[in-house]
Amino acid sequence: MPELRSLSYLSKATRVLNVKEVHELARAAAETNAKLGITGYLYAHTGHYFQYLEGPAPALNELMASITKDDRHRILHQHDLGKVKARRFEGWSMRYLPASALSKIGLEHLLFELVQDATNVGYSEGWVRDKITAILDKLSQFQTMLNRPENQSGTA
Repeated sequence: MPELRSLSYLSKATRVLNVKEVHELARAAAETNAKLGITGYLYAHTGHYFQYLEGPAPALNELMASITKDDRHRILHQHDLGKVKARRFEGWSMRYLPASALSKIGLEHLLFELVQDATNVGYSEGWVRDKITAILDKLSQFQTMLNRPENQSGTA
């Protein structure tokens, strides 16, 4: 079994997508990620995107090369989060997490802060890693609740 790695990135839209377009983006990403053996989630807010991805390193590299070339956004920050012993989001080939689902678990403020504060010059790598870790820990704790039909606005 190949070594699993994880990464996250924050990007800014070159054109703000409407809800239907974000859902289509998540659906297409879910198909691609499933083929590559990648799991993760996408959060969109005020023209910014935060995405967490986990999977085999070669597949992550291939996917990030494609994501970086996508002209719908530009990458502001990318963070290699290192080796993963086990997937945090098994079964989520790409879950779009809207603010409405995240507000039920008190997470939307963490992602909002990450999106707002990390775009400022002078953010520290430690601050960003702490925020990302807090987000991942909280999301993985509430994954079962987020899988309920009423919270599924995106593609699994």
